[in-house]
Amino acid sequence: MSDPIVIHWFRRDLRLRDNTALYKALSSGYPVMPLFIFDKEILVKLEQNDLRVSFIYQALKKLNADLSFFYSGLEIKVGYPLEIIRELFSTHNVAAVYANHDYEPYAISRDEKVMHFLKNKGVEFHTSKDQVIFERDEIVKANGEPYTVFTPYSKKWNFSFSQKPGLAEPFKSYEHGESFIKKKNEPLFSLQNIGFKEVDGLFSPPLLNEEYIRNYDKSRNYPAR
Repeated sequence: MSDPIVIHWFRRDLRLRDNTALYKALSSGYPVMPLFIFDKEILVKLEQNDLRVSFIYQALKKLNADLSFFYSGLEIKVGYPLEIIRELFSTHNVAAVYANHDYEPYAISRDEKVMHFLKNKGVEFHTSKDQVIFERDEIVKANGEPYTVFTPYSKKWNFSFSQKPGLAEPFKSYEHGESFIKKKNEPLFSLQNIGFKEVDGLFSPPLLNEEYIRNYDKSRNYPAR
């Protein structure tokens, strides 16, 4: 069997910078395989021109291009996640799997199945808080129940945030990119290969619009902005 590696499983976190689980994977001491799975369980329910699939595909192209800087590239699979993970274990010496929390009901069920498989293999499935500052059970009333009114919730949120300096400091995942496995960076396959049509122009790298921030008090009630 080859030398041990760890897998970072990209899901809702298609970025190399300030990525919690990716930072932990890259700091593990093992080479990191960056993995994305086009989940057939989800794809079979979608139309051919689904905008979300095109957006994800375009984000993956940018992510793959970014990985070329580290002489690496995405491992992209199409199938059912548990089957894909099982296949990777048959071809690689996997020491651990890292991913960020996903909160959808299907995602929770999916991750439980993967965790059960990994546990039987004696392998850790490390998941991290990434897309939120606080989990839903971290900001609750004194009796443990969730807030139903925003103002007291926001006061508790701000107080809790003030008690944890550095909580929003970025995880320097990009700075540890030398830990990605080295592989030839291949162009992504066409979306037509998996039965979808690409809709151009959906994804662009995020830019900070300072005008929106300055005028937030005037525009916050208009989600389209």
